[in-house]
Amino acid sequence: MKLTAEQITLRPSEPEDISLFYIWENDTEHWNSTNLTTPISKSALMDLVYNTHNDIFIDRQLRFVIAHKAENEPLGTIDLYDFDPKSMRCGIGIYIGAAHRRKGIAKHALRLAKSFAFNQLHVHQLYAFVALTNSISLTLFKDMGFVQAGILKDWIKVQPHIYEPVSLLQCITAD
Repeated sequence: MKLTAEQITLRPSEPEDISLFYIWENDTEHWNSTNLTTPISKSALMDLVYNTHNDIFIDRQLRFVIAHKAENEPLGTIDLYDFDPKSMRCGIGIYIGAAHRRKGIAKHALRLAKSFAFNQLHVHQLYAFVALTNSISLTLFKDMGFVQAGILKDWIKVQPHIYEPVSLLQCITAD
């Protein structure tokens, strides 16, 4: 399964991606956007890559590698997670490698993933949690049709006794 547009492709994770995932997942600046609190091992990442079915109905999540269309160079990841098949909704999160940020890659990837979720998976809604301090991501999601459904206070612990609020953003299909 490959999804393509502009200069990028969304493709499933491959074993050769593990070394890059190891760098990205252990980027401590990224941890405030995830639930990670400790480094993740290469063997844990291998388990994730080798043991996934690449079927959101089985795994309840689906990770795509955002790759350069011509060179197949990984640029980042986009995840559909916490899939709820009864209510047909799932979370969406995106990570772009530091060297590839501010080039429009996230916008193209989010457009592709959103289209896939609504048109192939027939998801009714996507949601994202974005720290209020992450103005770039807030703008990205809002530009792509997500609307703020609420603010969750003290949602992300960033330091001992210091918490940040997040915006809960939703995009509901027009059906």
